[in-house]
Amino acid sequence: MTGRGRTGPRVRCAGLVAAAAVVLLSAPAGGAARRSGAVVSVPRCHTSDLAASRSTRIGVSLGNENVTVHLQNRSRHTCFVFGYAGFGLQDGQHREQHARVVWGSTYFLADPGRHRVTLRPGARADTNLAWSETPSPGERRTGRCEPTSIWLRVTPPGEATYLLVAFGRSVCAHG
Repeated sequence: MTGRGRTGPRVRCAGLVAAAAVVLLSAPAGGAARRSGAVVSVPRCHTSDLAASRSTRIGVSLGNENVTVHLQNRSRHTCFVFGYAGFGLQDGQHREQHARVVWGSTYFLADPGRHRVTLRPGARADTNLAWSETPSPGERRTGRCEPTSIWLRVTPPGEATYLLVAFGRSVCAHG
């Protein structure tokens, strides 16, 4: 299920993002499209060009969890994304929950760094999102460490509006 909304104020490093998360975009990188030997400019993908979803498989290892988040070009034109997606957490009533981000390598994948990913119609870029499932000091040790985040906000790189993806996870380490 997807929806659109506005993000809050931008934080210098990452804006409002999910968990002790680490995010990277990876997909076959492309460049400008070519027609008749001439280079044609490819526009940046905007939120309205994209759909967001996540894999149903959650990876778990040594107190870490991860999921693959997909940004798929649903427009009729080729466009590109460049950089890191933003993430946020919401409860079942779409109230913001505490979240923070660290961009770079996760326990599960190495960060390839910012790079351009060209998306033809229907193509997607995959983002690895990882977080702690181990309670930090001040969090509950039994049951869920933090309230369950029902929704994941996914903000495409360079955009101010977001898409919503069903999440249903508890993110430890105070988000």
